[in-house]
Formats: sequence, structure tokens, C-alpha cells
Amino acid sequence: MSTLANSSNIFWHECPVGKTERHKLLNQKGCVVWITGLSGSGKSTLACSLSRELHSRGKLSYVLDGDNLRHGLNKGLGFSAEDRTENIRRVGEVAKLFADAGLICIASLISPYGKDRDACRAMLADANFIEVFMNMSLSLCESRDAKGLYKLARAGKIKGFTGIDDPYEPPLNCEINGFPSTIELSSFQQAVSPGDINSDANVFQLIQTHQKVEGYPSGSMVDFACDIDGSPILAVSSLATHTKDLLVNPKCSLLVARDPEDRTDLVITLHGDAVSVSEKDKAAIRTAYLAKHPNAFWVDFGDFQFIRIEPKVVRYVSGVATALLGSGEFSKEEYQAAKIDPIAQFSKPVASHMNRDHAEDTRLIVQHSTSIAVDSAYILDIDSLGFNVKAVYQGSTYKLRIPFPRRAEERKDVKTLVVEMLQAAKSQLSS
Repeated sequence: MSTLANSSNIFWHECPVGKTERHKLLNQKGCVVWITGLSGSGKSTLACSLSRELHSRGKLSYVLDGDNLRHGLNKGLGFSAEDRTENIRRVGEVAKLFADAGLICIASLISPYGKDRDACRAMLADANFIEVFMNMSLSLCESRDAKGLYKLARAGKIKGFTGIDDPYEPPLNCEINGFPSTIELSSFQQAVSPGDINSDANVFQLIQTHQKVEGYPSGSMVDFACDIDGSPILAVSSLATHTKDLLVNPKCSLLVARDPEDRTDLVITLHGDAVSVSEKDKAAIRTAYLAKHPNAFWVDFGDFQFIRIEPKVVRYVSGVATALLGSGEFSKEEYQAAKIDPIAQFSKPVASHMNRDHAEDTRLIVQHSTSIAVDSAYILDIDSLGFNVKAVYQGSTYKLRIPFPRRAEERKDVKTLVVEMLQAAKSQLSS
């Protein structure tokens, strides 16, 4: 290793064009998005998707991929602990320069050691370092094994392979905890499907309309149900401000959130046009509305009428903590074609059973899946791809996503998958 860095004859040279000027020129603020996780967890896929999305929005970014860098910048480095640290240090220095230049630098590397990632974070004094943890279990990454590396490592043909005979230290306080198995398009289509939107009575519902002060939308709390094709239906009074607004301008937005105080949860906004329900459709619409709101006796009052919101586009965001992974939109046709998640109807009874009778088993599964020794774990909800938990670790509460090894198609599959995951967790403890 050269001692040049310790020479007393090297001086820092300031240039007249600084970071602030570069940021103004590019109309963006430089930062580093550091994506870490096991081999096969989807780091490169996310990095490229994020870069493509930023490009489409007119933002300049560059991806530093771990494998690509070993063809050049880090070509002479191996996989010893010392070389891994030097590998990450070099990438951190380059990422810092890119961020200083005003680029959004996306670094995609396993970067297994917490101290090395923390050292890279410390390079950016203004805290523009966003750590993204691809939180996929070893068993799931190994089952994917697109490059065949896990198979070689298990056979002893690759030494020092992260997760097999070299440790991976998962982040504990990263900005974004990502769950690759939940970000495929079909899962979001299921999450915003008409049936799922209509099924949960305990949701926050807000309609935005155009009021008489042009250009300034107005918001109102409303109850709604869905008709047979998924279009939201409302029972509105002619005395309500939002009803008067809709009669003048039918364009509106309906925001639906299960818990508006939980920024990690899914929020759906349906944009469309409000139209009055015809007399021939009124009976069917009334039945659908009362099926969800059986105590809404006021729908038969003389000043009430039913309106239908004909969707144009549906947007979703999975919350502040996972915004890079979970936001987008669907057309009217995609929304109406979406299918209800087959496990959603069983979520509450299965979660209640697990929380009541198998709390310790859930904790073990979470510990095995995340490599974090949580103190407790409470299942919030379950779908065909996995389940969400509220976990307590060292006195703090975290919301975590635990993916299934494969998709569950029916209720009995959930039991089978949970048993498999529990057996894997107990096997690891005993080994």
C-alpha cells in the first residue's frame, strides 16, 4: 500500500465553482443512495429502476454497481475483510465526489460490514446519505440464486461468501427498509384492487373537490363503497359543500388510507369524475352501499343521492419509509382488472391466532428473516406475499416486512409457509 496519502506535500486546492453553484446548475441536490443487502436480494434491480425513474423525471444520477466496479476501480481487490473494507472505502470516496458534483449517486453493493457503511455515511458531512436495506432473508436469496453463487459457496468452491461463511451485518437504523418481494407490479395491483379498497371499514377517506374559488381544491371526510366494477359510490346530501362542488365541476380525488398517522402504510388516491347514479341503477347501488354501511339509514332521506366516481387513474404510495420502492399509478383498465389478494380475507383471523397463541414463534421467524434479535413481534396483516409486523428491538418499535419463501394461493398455504419458516428459524438456532 502506498504511503503517498501521508505525504506532507499534498494540499487541498479549492476551485471557484463550488457545490452550491453546481446544484443550482443541475436544479437538484446531490446525494448518495446506498443500497445494501445479501447477494440476490435485488440491489442492482432497484438501483437500475431508481435510476430510470429519476431520468424520466429529468434528474441526473449514476449507478455504482459493486460487480461493475471490480472490473476497473477495484479490480485488484479480493474478498478478505481488509479488501472488502478498502472496496467500500473507494466506492464511498467516489460516491462522495459524485454527490458533491450534484449527481444522485446510487451505490449498489453487498457492503456487509456496518462499520464500513457508517464510514461512508460519515464522509458526507451534510448528511445526504440514504441507506436502503434490501431486507430479504438468506433462505429466500439462496432460493433465487440467479448467478449460482450460493450453490458454489455451499459446495465449498467459493470461500468467504457473505451469508454462508462470512457475516452480513444488517442495518439497524437505515432510512429505508426495503422488501423486494412486495414491489412487483401484481402485488400493488392487488393492494389497490376494487375489492380490497372496499373491504376494510376502518379506513380514512377524504374526497377532494374543486370549490368556487377556482384552482383551490377543498377536502371533506366521506364514507364510500364500491360498485360491481370497483367504482367508488358515495351517498351525498345536497346540503354538503362537496356535493355542490361536484355539481359544478365533477373532477375529484378520493384518498383512502387505513392509518393516516402511519407513514409506512399504503395510501391510495383515486382520481376520476363524479356522475349521478341513474334511477335504474339506484336499487343495486343502494344495496352495495348498505352492505358496507348497514346503519346508514339517511341514504333514504329526500336530500340524499348516490354518486359514482368513474376512475381515470389510481395512484399509490407505500409511505415515507418506502417511497423509493412503492409509488406509482395504474390506469382505469388496470385498476378494474386487478384481483383481490387471495389471502386478504383471512388476514385478521390468522394474524389474531398467531398473536394470541404463537407470539414466540413469530418472534423467532422475524429474527431469522431479518437477522435482528427482536424482543417481540406482533403481526399487523398478512397477504399472499408475506406479512407485516410491529417489532420491538432495544426499546424501540419498528415496522418490518417478512416475505414468504413463495406466494400463498390459499389459506392452508399460509400455515404451510409459516411452519416452514419456523422450522428454518429453529434449525438455525440449534446449529
